[in-house]
Amino acid sequence: MLAIFLALGVLMLVVLFIMNKKTKRLNRQLHSQHEEIKSKNIELHNRAEEIAQKHAELEQQNEYIDKQRLMLAQQQKQITDSISYAKRIQDALFPNLDELKSFFSDYFIYYSPRDVVSGDFYWLHSDSDKLIFVVADCTGHGVPGAFMSMLGICALHEITGLGAESNAANILERLRKMVKKLLHQEEDKSTMTKDGMDITLVVIDRKERVLEYSGANLPLIYVRNGEEFSLKPNRNPIGIYIKEKPFESQRLTLLDGDIIYMFSDGYASQFGGEFNMKLKMGGFKDILLKNHSLPFNEQRDILEKYFVDWKGSSQQIDDITVIGLKV
Repeated sequence: MLAIFLALGVLMLVVLFIMNKKTKRLNRQLHSQHEEIKSKNIELHNRAEEIAQKHAELEQQNEYIDKQRLMLAQQQKQITDSISYAKRIQDALFPNLDELKSFFSDYFIYYSPRDVVSGDFYWLHSDSDKLIFVVADCTGHGVPGAFMSMLGICALHEITGLGAESNAANILERLRKMVKKLLHQEEDKSTMTKDGMDITLVVIDRKERVLEYSGANLPLIYVRNGEEFSLKPNRNPIGIYIKEKPFESQRLTLLDGDIIYMFSDGYASQFGGEFNMKLKMGGFKDILLKNHSLPFNEQRDILEKYFVDWKGSSQQIDDITVIGLKV
């Protein structure tokens, strides 16, 4: 029995030793896991603080962006209001074309600025004997073009005021001289600006039924008995130019049924169609000739629809003015 007790005692010691060893190993594992969890908790805590800091920074940035957006919206509104006001001023300077009815049996105008305000303008001066009518295309478009258009309108008022001048070529010569002076283009030709305008100008003698034309880069088209003709311009702008030549006048005796077209180059210059190419002057003339016999309000609508279809998804690249007059 003593041997059995001794054997059992030894066995119990062995078991206790093994269990103690396993317990220590488990404790070490638990401690290691505890330290790992503790480390991860610290890491998560640090990341939470970092996220909270970044969130605070993002909130500050969003607040700054909101303030900037509000400021930009206010500035945009101020700019839009200013341009809208400029448009009202520009529109007020444009003439009432009802005066054309004193000589022409019908007329239409297709006027489509690229932006709110336009570098294109039309202008009319009338007295008992003669009617002076202008379509002009100024350098640029938008606000710069609008400034040039207002300069041109004011200069034409001064040149033709009180019947001071009624010869077509002389008006363009005086206009060119005045524009160069106002823009200081002759003070330093080495750094001269190319600002100016292209123009079609006609002087119509009501009694003699004669049209006198002079042009700066813009022709005049007329249709007579279903056939299209052109009066060619001088290849000079209104403004300083390297190869400056005197403007010339051309005279045309008007007949009943004659149709006159005056225009800027914006319509013919538009890209579009299947191959995104310019319409060009040939295509523009084809539209005019094809529809010249239609009522004038229909001609205007056709021009507008054709332009919109031709342009498609492309951007309008220039201001557009097309005016038709029927004798």
